[in-house]
Amino acid sequence: MDKTRIAITGATGTALKRTIPALQHSGLCEVTAIQGRNEEKLRAAAGQYGIPHYFLSAEEMLQLVSCELVFIGNPPFMHFESIRTALQYGKAVLCEKPLAANYEEGRRIAELAVENKGIPFGVAHHLRHQKAIADVKNWIQSGEIGRVLNVWCQWGFFMNIDVPKAAWKLNPRKAGAGTFSDNGIHVVDLILHLFGPPQGVFGKSRKIRFGRTCDDESAMLVYDDKTVFLSASQSMKHPGNHLLIYGTEGSIEVFGGMGEGSIERVELKNGNGHQSLTYEKENLYGNEVEDFVSAHFLSREKVPVGASLEEALMSLKIIDLIRESSAREQYQTF
Repeated sequence: MDKTRIAITGATGTALKRTIPALQHSGLCEVTAIQGRNEEKLRAAAGQYGIPHYFLSAEEMLQLVSCELVFIGNPPFMHFESIRTALQYGKAVLCEKPLAANYEEGRRIAELAVENKGIPFGVAHHLRHQKAIADVKNWIQSGEIGRVLNVWCQWGFFMNIDVPKAAWKLNPRKAGAGTFSDNGIHVVDLILHLFGPPQGVFGKSRKIRFGRTCDDESAMLVYDDKTVFLSASQSMKHPGNHLLIYGTEGSIEVFGGMGEGSIERVELKNGNGHQSLTYEKENLYGNEVEDFVSAHFLSREKVPVGASLEEALMSLKIIDLIRESSAREQYQTF
């Protein structure tokens, strides 16, 4: 079987740290070309991982290299142009999260995708692509813990502002206005994956260390039959990073599972007792690409393909509403 050929734009940042190493031994796909703005880093990456071609221009890369899929690894403020270029050349697109810095930019990208609706398009959210989350979703849908009443989910970390990428991450025009546009968008996406869109949103955004962006944000998503609490931070040195789900007949507790690594343990409690389930380590950043390839190029059924365009837009809308709610301070005080 021929491997699906992948070209990566913005290949010297997150893609170099996670995606390229994750695909080095893939049996389904291979990185055949990379693009970025730093020729020295590109040359080094190509040599280290055996990538045949590297380019400073995305358009030149797609003109000269044969590939089926473009992975968009640029920062959010560069996504529109990178996606437009890939779609112009008829290439399937898998875009690094978030789709855009805000909802309005996301809508512009969605219009591009709709104009090219025959071309596969997805957004990469690695948390979805593991057996533990598939089990959690199945338990929710099958009623293992009864009707879900309350959910709590967190992803916090302490961002080093001295690293190069911090400069654009602290620019609201380029990266969004806060931590929910960065690490926190993963918990928003996961909740959409597990429960679908909410009926209402309340939020609180705070500037603890940073002047222009909010590095600590919380939200409450209201559903007809349940309430979901979300927490995200870029200034938290000791986060729990848990997913906790409580129902009328039991609970699902994932301790420390919201992060870059795969989930190791899930606690399931219901009328049948208490089960502590352990999971083997998974290559999540490889899974998110291979699942997309399997679904769109190998026609494999029941393969998770990542966040859809609609879900990615919904995540951006929810984040915008969290900040609007915070700005309006629409909550009751004693």
